Amino acid sequence: GWAVLSGTSMATPTAAGVIALAEEYARRRGHTLNTITVREALARYGQAKENQFGYGIISYPLLKRYVDEALG
Repeated sequence: GWAVLSGTSMATPTAAGVIALAEEYARRRGHTLNTITVREALARYGQAKENQFGYGIISYPLLKRYVDEALG
């Protein structure tokens, strides 16, 4: 079954997985993602930019778009 859970113990592995997928995508295109580029991607394309949510809600399409448009 499914359950709805929240908190950093749930968010951390999800964010790490999304970044790992995006990093592999970037590598296949000859680019590198690091903490600076991920932060820039979230600042540029993220939906939430405030103290509570930081630089934005991370998603694979957001990072893929950054790789294609900003690093492409």
